[in-house]
Amino acid sequence: MKNLFQLPAIITISGVLIFAVVKFYLRELHIQNDFILFTLGIYPNFLAGLMIPMLFLFKYRVLDIDKVENFDRRIKYIMLATLMFLIFEEYRPTFGSSKVFDYWDIVFSAVGLIVFFIVYLKLKTGKLESKVNEKSPNE
Repeated sequence: MKNLFQLPAIITISGVLIFAVVKFYLRELHIQNDFILFTLGIYPNFLAGLMIPMLFLFKYRVLDIDKVENFDRRIKYIMLATLMFLIFEEYRPTFGSSKVFDYWDIVFSAVGLIVFFIVYLKLKTGKLESKVNEKSPNE
């Protein structure tokens, strides 16, 4: 169970490293394969959709089980705010270097959020199961 709660840190650290490799190395190689170019183009948005809300899960391990419902609501607001920010960033780039609008970036930002939500549900299920196991008597 302990490894399950290390998942946000593992995803965030590996995501930052992969983002750096994609952004500062692989994109500079001027690869001619269309599929690889497409993947390199959408990957930063996918990672942003996954990692921005993931940063809020680091305190999840210490949350009391009674506060999970309130945290559920906040996570959904964080996901909505992240999607709105990434859509706004696609229309009016402030932080990124790309000045080209691309619907696929928005789609894969949403896919990143969906993957994040799956990870969150897995953590939530693990947290509830561990709480039930703590309350049950040992045989």
